[in-house]
Amino acid sequence: MPRFAEAAALGDAVVRLDAQLIDESSRKLLASRRFETMAKASDATPEAAVMAFGVASDELAEVLTGWAIEVLEDQ
Repeated sequence: MPRFAEAAALGDAVVRLDAQLIDESSRKLLASRRFETMAKASDATPEAAVMAFGVASDELAEVLTGWAIEVLEDQ
């Protein structure tokens, strides 16, 4: 997975999330993973920063959902 902390430049929105899937009944850790996404802001305005964070967050949500489904299907 790319290290966005090193690649991020001024005007980039970076979203990171450490996720864990835990079995409710046994409290057993099923899987864990760190997710990172990045999106460039179109300019230096607050509105562009908000849009970039929205894009990065949407991308992270898609990847997270796919990962969770994949892990749970393998159980």
